[in-house]
Amino acid sequence: MKRVLVTSFAVLAGTYGIGARAQEAGQPSYFQRQIAAPSQAFEIGVSPLYNQGWGNLTDTQSVLSTVGRHVEDYGGAGIGAELDLGYRINPQVAAGVFVQGSEYDRDSRLRSGTNVRSLTAGIQGQWFFRPYSALSPWVGLGSAYRGHWIVPDVGGNTEHHGWEIARLQVGADIRASREVAIGPYVMGAVDTFFTEKLPGQSSRNLNGPPVAGYFGAGVLGRFDVGGKYVAPGTSVARASAR
Repeated sequence: MKRVLVTSFAVLAGTYGIGARAQEAGQPSYFQRQIAAPSQAFEIGVSPLYNQGWGNLTDTQSVLSTVGRHVEDYGGAGIGAELDLGYRINPQVAAGVFVQGSEYDRDSRLRSGTNVRSLTAGIQGQWFFRPYSALSPWVGLGSAYRGHWIVPDVGGNTEHHGWEIARLQVGADIRASREVAIGPYVMGAVDTFFTEKLPGQSSRNLNGPPVAGYFGAGVLGRFDVGGKYVAPGTSVARASAR
């Protein structure tokens, strides 16, 4: 978590310094710059992230409830990575798919060597508020499959599978070049788990079903491939090719 937050602050501090020096020189600051925005481009996003969950992992009928029903009873703060593949429909709108994996600090009640992991894979859309600015805030909304695993060194895995009902992200792209942007973001998600599979047993449906929430923060690098670049004040129809 500390590395992610330190990197975010370093990126923001660097861009602030660039803007301050530009103003002293009588030039538009970094944050006032107007640049061409991508359109009809394939986008690749990669991100290291901090991630942590709260809420119910299972129901009261599970034998796990003797240890605890909650996500945080098995894993604390976690680190992970995300890969986004999307299409920039126009300068303000993008849509695509994502996959995110995380590994969490195991709770002390779990046997040494046990790993606690989760995976999400789903769809998302993003809206860019100031696509022609060097600093472009954005918001994203997605929905995904959610899997959660408790993996000991010896014995079978404990599995929970469900649905990430909604994931909200808020971030800002800092444009390093026409094709590359990097910037921090935070996210929150609401999840529910439908099934549980314990070692040596068949999968069963969970009653409720249990609901959990996840919070995360990271730094996203976004890379544009192909497409066109739309200059400020022009329409997509008049966009010039790269």
